[in-house]
Amino acid sequence: MNSPSSSTVTHQAPDVRAVHGFRASLRVLNSVYGDTAAEEFTPSKLKAIQAKLVKDGKSLPTVNEYVSKVCRCFSWGVSESLVSATVADALRHVPALVKGRSEAPVPAKVEAVPDEHFVAALPFLHPVPARQAVLETMLRVQRLTGMRPGELCSVRAGNIDRSRLPWAYRPSPDDVKTLHMDKDRCVWIGPMARAMLEPLMADATEDELVFRIPRRSGEGMIGVRVEFLRDCIAEACAKAKVPLFRPNQVRHLRANDVHEAYEDDAALAASLGNTPEVARQVYIDRSKDKVAKRIAEAMG
Repeated sequence: MNSPSSSTVTHQAPDVRAVHGFRASLRVLNSVYGDTAAEEFTPSKLKAIQAKLVKDGKSLPTVNEYVSKVCRCFSWGVSESLVSATVADALRHVPALVKGRSEAPVPAKVEAVPDEHFVAALPFLHPVPARQAVLETMLRVQRLTGMRPGELCSVRAGNIDRSRLPWAYRPSPDDVKTLHMDKDRCVWIGPMARAMLEPLMADATEDELVFRIPRRSGEGMIGVRVEFLRDCIAEACAKAKVPLFRPNQVRHLRANDVHEAYEDDAALAASLGNTPEVARQVYIDRSKDKVAKRIAEAMG
């Protein structure tokens, strides 16, 4: 995609965590219209990009995300005087794909792992006892706190304020999914989770990861990456003969626990570090059924 005065349009994403998404979006853009001047990029061409993403098998949310990022790149180009505002404004009139009106597949909603499956898989996370103990503690702490997988794997002793109760864990900025929304992410750690964390934090310096496992060589310790945790859970599910679940489904399990106890979207949002709307739409499984059953029993 050529601007009037340069070769390829590049974009420094405003949200660090979205860099890979912007790069992926621009790769698709340049693969189709790499030789097209930015001023000549029209809504019909953006629709062609949209159609290519659908043909390539991208899910509906992914297609909409990619198209949105392309539009944002052109808006950035306007702010840098690389393209006219008329071009960027026209692109915003391309409608997003809508469920039921597009061939793009819609991914199934992520639901909480059933409690019995979670418990059954815990003993089979790793054959090495020292690693098993840390991994099991990680998942139990996640169940009690609702941390995102990335936040869980990034816990450092220095990020936990232990001067008061409950403890307050504030993830590093690069680990906070909602940083770009100016939200100060804080995970409150209650007594059961504190009891699990204290032994691991006893020998950890302020800058060290709390969840560390022995290296395969047996020399030294390494932090647990999300990918490794995901693989260990997959193996544990196979050994326990329960359906596969992912680390983020443990966060959903916590969401169900909180909502069942408080039945309040705002309380759930505060616990998870989300907006009430996101908490309600993404994290609450079958909450309406629970309320409806209670109403039927009381008033039916």
